[in-house]
Amino acid sequence: MGGCQDGSLQLWDFRENNLYRPSVFIPFAHAPNSEVTCILGFRDSRRFVSRALDDSMKVWDMRKSDQPLFSWDEQHSLFNLNPKTSVTLSPNEKIVLTGTSVRKGYAHGEVVGFSTVTGEKVCSIPSTESSVV
Repeated sequence: MGGCQDGSLQLWDFRENNLYRPSVFIPFAHAPNSEVTCILGFRDSRRFVSRALDDSMKVWDMRKSDQPLFSWDEQHSLFNLNPKTSVTLSPNEKIVLTGTSVRKGYAHGEVVGFSTVTGEKVCSIPSTESSVV
């Protein structure tokens, strides 16, 4: 899996002979010229989550990659100013967590969690006066 600085996602199937071309290419997975900061795969080897500098986080299914299963963005206050911002999954993979960056007018960063089953926000934990990466 590869997340690019142009906002695209590229995935290779190493069982195929052609490793020069990705098996799955999502050109506009995130906003144009918006660096992808993290990609994390689920244990089922079909779904994955991506995070980018366009203030969004998305869950994808490789079998139907034309649109994300879930998408959260700046409306969910997922501000991201750090290219090292990552994501993690709960042990049962029913919650995806990420950190947010501090922006002008906001007092602190947060750890934010969303359900990978319903897409609903399930937690928001304020942090210190700095960004959470």
